[in-house]
Amino acid sequence: MSHKDAYVAIKSLNSHLLLRSYLVGYSLTAADLSVVDSLALKAEVVQEFSEIVRWYDHIKFLIEQKTPTINLVPITLSNVSKSSIGPESSQKTDSSSKNKKESTSDNANKSDKPSKTKTPPVSSTPPASTSASEPSPALLDIRVGLVVRAWDHPESEKLVCEEIDVGEATNRQIASGIRPFYQSSEVQGRRVLVLANLKDRSLAGFKSQGMVLAASSPDHSQVRLLEAPAEAAPGDRVVYPALGEGQGEGQGEGEPATASQMAKKKIWEKLCTEFRTDASGTVCFRSQPVVVGGKTCRADLTEAAVG
Repeated sequence: MSHKDAYVAIKSLNSHLLLRSYLVGYSLTAADLSVVDSLALKAEVVQEFSEIVRWYDHIKFLIEQKTPTINLVPITLSNVSKSSIGPESSQKTDSSSKNKKESTSDNANKSDKPSKTKTPPVSSTPPASTSASEPSPALLDIRVGLVVRAWDHPESEKLVCEEIDVGEATNRQIASGIRPFYQSSEVQGRRVLVLANLKDRSLAGFKSQGMVLAASSPDHSQVRLLEAPAEAAPGDRVVYPALGEGQGEGQGEGEPATASQMAKKKIWEKLCTEFRTDASGTVCFRSQPVVVGGKTCRADLTEAAVG
């Protein structure tokens, strides 16, 4: 592959990941493992393609954690875009499959021989729960934002740029990959939900100071913005009253993490898959509605992931 073709492929992958935490669907798949293994994050990639860096760090973090919540789901060629997996990753997958078969064959041959190894006793102690190490959703600073102004990004076909009042002294500027689904005029004047305690990042040269949250279908063919209650004021925070009962101080409400803590501890990456809309479009965390000022938030998309 020429340098020019490689650049086009990387740029396409960066665009593909704009609203995604995984290459396919809502969980870790063989596609993520294959591509992350074959991708070398050179300095020029890190500087220009922030979405790839975010996805790369997220997948590496999941691999290192070896968390039991990871579900490797099967994928087919029909649901993986060509820009997501290149020839090199395909060859690696074939090679890995071949090695796995050879290893299985070797193990089968060895199993014919009598083993001298004693079977270790089975422990009656259940595995330790991981819930204690899970971060509280109260560490997320999700606020109501009023979109004061919205316009199309001049150099990106996927981005809408927004000026948003989130209850601070100055408005924030945020870029969202929603242009294929919304006219900028449709976004202006909306009350949205903003994840406000993220580090600033550059999206196609635009300094984005947070993330506007949206619900999306599994194949990302549908994306709808989360809607705050009409009575909510800019800066009002999302809280989790149902989780405050019997869950310990700070589960329902609490001081949010700093942007540095969010990045270092991968707090959003750990919690994002727990947010979904229910059958009525209500935004929920672990099946419990999230609330602003005693009112629920919603989206015009049911049973959808949030990110």
